[in-house]
Amino acid sequence: MNNQAPNNEKTSEIITEETLTYESEISSEALIDRLHELRWSVYRLAKEHAANLGTNNPATRYHSTLTKALADINKSSLGTIKSIVHALKGEIIIVWHDIPEEEKGKHNNDKVSPEERLEKLEFMLTQVLQKLGKS
Repeated sequence: MNNQAPNNEKTSEIITEETLTYESEISSEALIDRLHELRWSVYRLAKEHAANLGTNNPATRYHSTLTKALADINKSSLGTIKSIVHALKGEIIIVWHDIPEEEKGKHNNDKVSPEERLEKLEFMLTQVLQKLGKS
């Protein structure tokens, strides 16, 4: 097994005994590097993709979609990119970074006390009942 991560400044490498893991920014280059690392053609990728979808469609049905996705992932749906990564025996992980409290948005209800919410609810119910009475 090749224990070298793609030569990319946006890549960090973690090697364990069983698997090679490396973090990479999602990009066409990262996907193509992995395709080359596995020594797969786009047709082989399309076969894996079709198998993952659980369809009986031939790989040629997906060849064009996958070729376009590899050329420019920004023009592909997230579903297609997720499927490619899965077919390449990978996974996508999202890491959320914390932001300072003052940069977070405020929910409208955060500024309203429970008593004020109850008063608004009673007022709205009164209006609804009045409208129903006039109907």
